[in-house]
Amino acid sequence: MAGRKYSIAKMANILKVTVSDEGNYEAVELRSDVPKYQQYASMTPEQIVSTLTLKQKAAQMMQPAIYNISESDMEINDYGSILSTFGCIDSDEWVSVVDSFQQAAINNMFYN
Repeated sequence: MAGRKYSIAKMANILKVTVSDEGNYEAVELRSDVPKYQQYASMTPEQIVSTLTLKQKAAQMMQPAIYNISESDMEINDYGSILSTFGCIDSDEWVSVVDSFQQAAINNMFYN
């Protein structure tokens, strides 16, 4: 069984990631001038995961507690989710805090 191979080339504002799995090539083009969430909307989960670095995959599997991280932590690490426990913040503040974390994830650099 052949292993998965990656090829990454950067030209201007385009980062082209080519993923090879047992001889089947699937090219995924990611543009650094287009927000990642817009590009991910047209990709399969397999294509999205194939473009992530090991660090990004690990961050997606983490779930830090809402009272233990900041917006800048989210922007730097782009965590997959945050844990919000009952009573750590009130319901009115919760909406604002979650919105700010979601915006920080969207503002995350295209690649860390």
